[in-house]
This record gives sequence, C-alpha cells and structure tokens, in this order.
Amino acid sequence: MFSSTILDAKASHMLGGEIRYSPTEDPFTYEIEVFLFSNLNSPADRPEIFIDFGDGVTDTIPRTLITDYNSEAPCATVRLSQYLVTHTYSEEGAYVVRFVDQNRSSGIINIPNSNSQSFCVEAVLMIDQALGPNTSIAFDTLQFKFQRNWNALIHEPGAFDADGDSLAFELVQPNGHGCFPINGYQYPEGANYTWLEPTTGTYIWDYPTVWGEFVIAIRGTEYRNGQLIGQVTRDMTICVVGFIAGLDDAGPFRSLTIAPNLTNDLIWIENPSSSPIPTWIHDARGKLVLSQTLGSGRSSIDLGQFPTGAYIVSATSATGQRFSGRVMKQ
Repeated sequence: MFSSTILDAKASHMLGGEIRYSPTEDPFTYEIEVFLFSNLNSPADRPEIFIDFGDGVTDTIPRTLITDYNSEAPCATVRLSQYLVTHTYSEEGAYVVRFVDQNRSSGIINIPNSNSQSFCVEAVLMIDQALGPNTSIAFDTLQFKFQRNWNALIHEPGAFDADGDSLAFELVQPNGHGCFPINGYQYPEGANYTWLEPTTGTYIWDYPTVWGEFVIAIRGTEYRNGQLIGQVTRDMTICVVGFIAGLDDAGPFRSLTIAPNLTNDLIWIENPSSSPIPTWIHDARGKLVLSQTLGSGRSSIDLGQFPTGAYIVSATSATGQRFSGRVMKQ
C-alpha cells in the first residue's frame, strides 16, 4: 500500500502553481489570479510576486488570500497563496501570462538537479472579439488531493470551464529556466501504466515503482468553434510514500517474522519453512540489494552497510509459498 501527497520542499518552498483569468466588462481587461502552493514550514514566503502579462508589461502584485492546510497533506504542511490583479491589454492577440520562481525543491526524482531548476507556470490568454470574452479553465481540486484504488494513484483536478468550451488535456514537460521545458525531465513510470484522461485531465498512476518526489504538469486547452481560445497549465509536486516498490505482487504473501522492525544493523528472521529458503532484500526503489539462503530456524542479516530507509525482505519456500516482511534501517 502507499499514500501520496506533496512532499516537503528542501531547497525551495515552492510546490506547485497555476494561473486563472476571467473577463471584465471591458473586452481588453482581465482579472488574473495566481495560485501558488508552498511548504508552510519553510522560512521562505511570497507576500508579493512578480508577474509577466505577456504584452511587455510586468508588475509586482500583493497576496490577497492565504489558506493553510496543516493536516490534510501528511507529507508537508501546505500554504495556498492567491494573488489577484486586473490588467488591460491594448489590442487583440495571444498573450502568455507567466510567473517564475527561482528554484524548485531538491531531490525531485524525475528532474535532474532539480534544486537548480526554475519554477515557471503560465497561461495563454487569447483576446479575439470575434470569439468573445473567455474565462480560463479552473482546477477546483487542491493539488495535493489524491485518491487511491489499490495500487493506483489518482488525481482528479476538478477541471471545468464556465463558458462551456470544448476542453482537452495532456501531460506536458514542466518549464524551468527561461520558461522552456526542463531538459532531461522524465515522465513518471508505473509498474502497469500511467495515463491522463484527455477529456477530464484525471491523472492515473498505476502502481508507482519508486518512492519520493515527482513533478507533473497537466495542460488544459480550450476550443471554441474549433479554434484555440485559451490554455492553462497545472504544475505540481507529488510524492509517493508508504509502500515498497518494484516487486512482483501477483499472488498472496504470508507474513515473514522480522525483529526488530527498526534497526541500525542486525535483523533476525524466522524461517517459516522446515528447509533452507532463498531470501531477497529490496530497497524502496525496488532495487535488489542482497540475496542469500536462510537456514531453518532463526537467522540474522546485517543491514549496517545499507543507507537509511525502508526495505522489504521476501522469501519463497520449496513449495512455492511466498513470504514477505518490512524493516526500517535508521
């Protein structure tokens, strides 16, 4: 089993973000709102942010609302900051509204050197009087909200469009330096599959194979009368914790008695079989780190050489019965 949510950011407090916009009575004036998710425990904060409106104009805008989630995201306490500004464009056109933060958190598995990568979130705002004013796609589900169905991790973003435009969603590379796609980014991989439902934006990650922090970006595009009229991207940090990955789980396991479950070095394993059995130890990434044969009765294994973390011990008897147990190395 596993759980998922946003993890504590290390080098930076930034966990995710997205931009929304809505028209006013003036066809060239729009309300633009930036949503930023950050680590509440970080000393860094953003009482105001610098925004690029995409027409050569930039501005510093103050935060208008703070919502803290102290218990709903168990991997971190999360702060949602909202920033609202009104901006008037001089003419029709396509404008890319952007917010950039200096660093992402360190240790993100699918972004090389993540703590040296910028965080850039953007939205495309189209002003075309022939198509009429447009309200952007809005994601109503908080970024750290996930469902679990057995080993599948599911994020339903709650996307909707107030104008009733046609919507299409896709996974894209998140943006980094210069707001270009991050070089070396890898989409998360599941033991079975990963998939984004193209009409709702629902993200399904069937059996994550690695624990840790990941970044995904969900792009939603609006079409009106067959023409692109707007686009927003949800850039989000997620984590997968609480299960051992990378192991074949087809078929029942019986419990393997291991003591202690929290150790600095030695663990003792009770052989549930009357004959020697092959035994394997995998780390949290699913990598085999040790294999040996246990004799009958009680045997010891020294984990002192291994890094701190979670490990799973598995064994198979001569009759094919499978056993497994878990241990934490501190």
